Amino acid sequence: MKIDWEKLRALIIQSQKGDKDAYRDFLKEARNFVLYKVQNKVFNKDDVDDIVQDTLISIHKSLNTYDSQRALGPWMTTICERKVIDYIRKITKRNEFVVVDNNLDVTIQTPDTNTLIEAKEIMGIIPGKLSEPIELTKIKGLSSKEAAEELGINENALRTRVSRGLAKIKQFLEE
Repeated sequence: MKIDWEKLRALIIQSQKGDKDAYRDFLKEARNFVLYKVQNKVFNKDDVDDIVQDTLISIHKSLNTYDSQRALGPWMTTICERKVIDYIRKITKRNEFVVVDNNLDVTIQTPDTNTLIEAKEIMGIIPGKLSEPIELTKIKGLSSKEAAEELGINENALRTRVSRGLAKIKQFLEE
């Protein structure tokens, strides 16, 4: 991607002085750069437009912080990278707490038979760090708070371990 940084720099300086036409032209050019940067860093293409929009809003809000004595590229790149990092944090946090079905189905369907696997057998396929929270909450019926206290961890950590453990069990059963 070829960016005319001098033209962009001149447009942002004019924008800072209140020139609305220069600002509109700056945003058009800046959008192309931001789109290029975001597309190269974000795998989920459905989220690209939202991140580009958030980045342009951030550039708008930060317009007065641009120092015309410095290069424009690093300033814009920093804003883009921070918005991508914010997106990654948001996605990571959203995926960290997977919704778990409390009715853990431990039945394997085969053409010949419908075999119920004993809970203890299933618990043996995952490490103790993940099986203990499941045993306390899903088998013994303790609340998240009670189980977390018994294990000496916070409730969020407990929920994460339960979620990860159930995901491993599900993966095992699907195999």
